[in-house]
Amino acid sequence: MVKVLIGCPTYDGKAYCLDKYLESIKNFKFKDYELVLVDNSKTEDYFNLLKSKGINVIRGKDLGDPVKNVVVNRNLLRDYFLKKDFDYFFSLEQDVIAPNDVIEKLISHKKEVISGVYYTVYRFKGEPGVRPLLWAAVEGKPDAVRFMSTEAKKPGLYKIKWCGLGCLMIARKVIKDIKFRYVENSGVFDDVWFCKDAEKKGYEIWADTSVQCDHELNFLVKPSEKAKYLKF
Repeated sequence: MVKVLIGCPTYDGKAYCLDKYLESIKNFKFKDYELVLVDNSKTEDYFNLLKSKGINVIRGKDLGDPVKNVVVNRNLLRDYFLKKDFDYFFSLEQDVIAPNDVIEKLISHKKEVISGVYYTVYRFKGEPGVRPLLWAAVEGKPDAVRFMSTEAKKPGLYKIKWCGLGCLMIARKVIKDIKFRYVENSGVFDDVWFCKDAEKKGYEIWADTSVQCDHELNFLVKPSEKAKYLKF
């Protein structure tokens, strides 16, 4: 049987979507998983709330920098994963609500790194616009990437260049080979550095665009405005 670790770093700012996240995971058809969260809130209140809901939670580190926090605490999850006999790490961020067949779908392709689709808000010239966290290589420009806005709407299996870590299935040998990291002042975060490192190690990155997730965007836009931004 395939065993999956589901998890992500979190903090008390994600409390608004906790119950919806837990309910979605509870409804997954695939049941041979363990959910582990790493909390790096400044106080232990959120940690205790998670424990009270029966969640296996690790008390993470608060380094005073959100980007550094995510990286160090994602590596705590990596350490937990490698100490046990999991086959896949399913990086599912707490504000990403995945369909109930997400695990079977992603695993069925037998890819070492494969993402579902979720969208976020980017600002262009001061105006917010929605884009998928999937990027493709630009033909003839090896260092250039583009948003896969068109492909993300068409169900299919696509080889990609980069993706976010919000809904990403990663095989054990990849987790063993790659530690999460980021480079200061690079303009990109740990998700892109993970993809860059995977490519250097010879791993292909894929996306199943039939896996469409909801992204709880309260941290970027007002809840009352979410529907407006998600009309894509």
